[in-house]
Amino acid sequence: MAKRRLPSSRWAARKEFHLLRLIARAGNKATQKLYLRRQRIIAKAQLQKPRLVCRQHQPAVVVSLFDYTCLGLEPWKERGFEVHAYDRRHPKGHHVTASGIHIHGVNLHTKASLSAVVAEHAGREIAFAMAFPPCTELSRAGARYWKVKGQADPHFQDNAAALVKRVDSALARMKCPYFIENPSSSTLRKLWRAPDHTFEPCWFGGYLDANDPHPMYPKHIPIQDAYTKRTGLWVGGGFHQLPPQRRIDPTFKEWTEGSSGKRKRVSPLLYSGGTEGKEARHATPRGFSEAIATAYAHA
Repeated sequence: MAKRRLPSSRWAARKEFHLLRLIARAGNKATQKLYLRRQRIIAKAQLQKPRLVCRQHQPAVVVSLFDYTCLGLEPWKERGFEVHAYDRRHPKGHHVTASGIHIHGVNLHTKASLSAVVAEHAGREIAFAMAFPPCTELSRAGARYWKVKGQADPHFQDNAAALVKRVDSALARMKCPYFIENPSSSTLRKLWRAPDHTFEPCWFGGYLDANDPHPMYPKHIPIQDAYTKRTGLWVGGGFHQLPPQRRIDPTFKEWTEGSSGKRKRVSPLLYSGGTEGKEARHATPRGFSEAIATAYAHA
């Protein structure tokens, strides 16, 4: 018996199948076999039909390295991004704060640990990344201690610069805009390269509400980030330029030296002492963070 060719038209196929069913009911054995064969073909086709799997949409990710305060992530979280902060001062492991920030207690000083962070977000859309590697060994503010540190470890600055380079390599693999923050006067200028951008926190103070005191260090950081602290950014991955500025006039601590009678003034942040004052100096400027999220959240 010659093989029957299946009709190309869906309407024709339905019509033929209906006729075969009527003939099969009449008792024609050859037609009954053909009818059963067509049933098996249809059943097999149904099994092989691809299923449409409805997957829940996952928000894009924002990653921040060497970030304990998480201030740079707040504007991104408010815009619906999934935000992750990595720092060895966080509790060990992976936790989610009450405000929805993913914190990871991990030491990022090794190449393996940085690669693990990149691998953790493989396959996810990463919208932005930032890093705040330690500047203690690189900032000229601590130059008076370099001689003693050099006697203990002649390569202490080279090691610090090597860490920054490893961070840059890790962020580049995330395929997104990113920046690495350090003081603009950092010796990275000599040991690596000059910063791509520099800024003062007060340049972006206008992004903050005039009646919004700092949530963590209100005694040390003026409202609307009205202080100076020249900061450098080493950027990559499509970070093209700084956001538009909304400048606020900075405030200063002023006094007169008793011996010389000279007037002196410094940024209130630099004037702050104690452990809390030191922590405040390392806090990410909130106005700058808001400006970055405003500029790059929809890039």
